[in-house]
Amino acid sequence: MQQCCSCLRANTAERGIVNRVAQGCENMGWETRGNGRYYYRKVRRGGRVESEYIGGGMVAEALAELDDEARNDSAAARRAWATTVQAERRHDAALTEVDDMVRTMTAAVLIAEGLHTHRRQWRRQR
Repeated sequence: MQQCCSCLRANTAERGIVNRVAQGCENMGWETRGNGRYYYRKVRRGGRVESEYIGGGMVAEALAELDDEARNDSAAARRAWATTVQAERRHDAALTEVDDMVRTMTAAVLIAEGLHTHRRQWRRQR
């Protein structure tokens, strides 16, 4: 596996993780210890992130690919959800605008008919 540019430039472990996540690094989770490369899965437990040792070799590479696919699927689901939320917000804004226009027109008609509001109720003027 070749390392991406953000992995090569990272000065600290923290900065490297941030860069790898931001740029979708394919080496995320792989750590070099001594002369070997080992795959660690990051798991959130009790509000903390813990490293879960998976191993090295072909089995670890296969699990790393599965984790990458799961990460990509999650990202796609988040993008789809964000698109849905945006569409709902646009729809809500349009309905709010229509509601405001209907309220304004209703008030104009009732005022033209000689009514007024008293404590949020429309009443005929005396």
